[in-house]
Amino acid sequence: MKLFQRIYPDRFILFIIFIFFLISQTAIFIKNVLPLFVSYNPYAVLYKNDKGRWVFYKEDNVRFFYDIKEKRLLPLPYISLYPDKFKPAKFGKYEVKTSLGNFTVVPYGELFPRKLFKAFSKNVKSFIFFIFGLGIMYLFSRINYKIFKEKKVIYTVVITSIILLSVLFIKRLMSPEGAMPSRWLFGTSFQPSEFSKIGLIIFLAYYIGVKGEIEKKANFIFVLFILIAHAFLIAMQPDIGMALFVVLLGVSLMLLGGIPLRLFVPATTVLGILGIFILLMHSEHIMKRFAGWLNPLAYPYDKGYQIIKSLNAIANGGLFGAGLGKGLYAPIYIRESDTDYVISLLIENLGIAGFTFILLIQILFALRLFKIAYRIYGIYEKLVIVGVALNFLYSVFVNYAMAMSLIPPKGIALPFISYGISNLLANFIALGIVGSIYRRNGDVLNL
Repeated sequence: MKLFQRIYPDRFILFIIFIFFLISQTAIFIKNVLPLFVSYNPYAVLYKNDKGRWVFYKEDNVRFFYDIKEKRLLPLPYISLYPDKFKPAKFGKYEVKTSLGNFTVVPYGELFPRKLFKAFSKNVKSFIFFIFGLGIMYLFSRINYKIFKEKKVIYTVVITSIILLSVLFIKRLMSPEGAMPSRWLFGTSFQPSEFSKIGLIIFLAYYIGVKGEIEKKANFIFVLFILIAHAFLIAMQPDIGMALFVVLLGVSLMLLGGIPLRLFVPATTVLGILGIFILLMHSEHIMKRFAGWLNPLAYPYDKGYQIIKSLNAIANGGLFGAGLGKGLYAPIYIRESDTDYVISLLIENLGIAGFTFILLIQILFALRLFKIAYRIYGIYEKLVIVGVALNFLYSVFVNYAMAMSLIPPKGIALPFISYGISNLLANFIALGIVGSIYRRNGDVLNL
């Protein structure tokens, strides 16, 4: 027990994080590894499509194999019907002429080890970054959190955040029309907006709980400017949902921090106008999203695809689920069923009962943070912990609402469960700061 407390002072939070980790590893395995075994037949042939990916060769939805003796492709069911008649290839590359054109085909048995290694590597990568995240959480919990009360540190954090978001903004401006959103600095591994949320939490806590002068007009305008700058730069990536999320988080902390109505009302008005401005700037993109959300069946292969498949997966789960590892509709048909739509995969496998259990431990996790915030002294400390709790809760409910089509599709990760490095590490940093506050105020907590 002492070992766990050295890693993190609150054993209850640490225990729940390990539960999240097990759920995450299970979901990643079901999404990436199990479908390979379900579709595996060493003789089925694959060909390289126009995207450079090896995919099954099919005609009328029937897979084919390459017969070495006949030197041609034949329907895969023939092997089971006439086992002694054919000599199917298991290794090598073969050039074939078909009614659909000329192809280079490879038996699945040739590429299966490579595909399996690549699929399982996601579990390995997730495990490595979970351990790395624990290390970061441990380090931040050992650092005296009062360093984040220092003006130089706070401004360094905020300026760094704005610089990184500005780099993405410039990257977006230089991208050709129709290019993918510019949300990551390196491939799809580092997403600055995830860390910006943590920076904004400690920035707002500083101005409200330490500086204590946010009621001054100049200070309030500056705080509002920082919040608007973050929201605007994130919206330009474009990531409208994350921009609105940041605004919601900022407004919540200002309200809880006791901002007087004479300042709060103008602030929400300005932020509301900003929101309308952002929506108008991306009106075409947003209208498409809304059209797909309001009537997904009208766009079954485009804007409505993910919504339809997510709802189908949830419906397949029923009350108790198809059984762990048996629900493979979501892994096969939903592209992000280990990231944005991970709850659809989990409900299909574990049912509403499993979903209720996951939701329960998430609520207990948030309540634990609120309990620590309630018992701690100091407005700054309270706001930091409440900010971390709200960031967690808002992420959970937005993710669930999206997967269940209660709101338009928006890629908000499910904390500690969705596959994603930036979200995972940002949440570990946030909990590390909470742990630092806990360690230095444990005598008044009595938890």
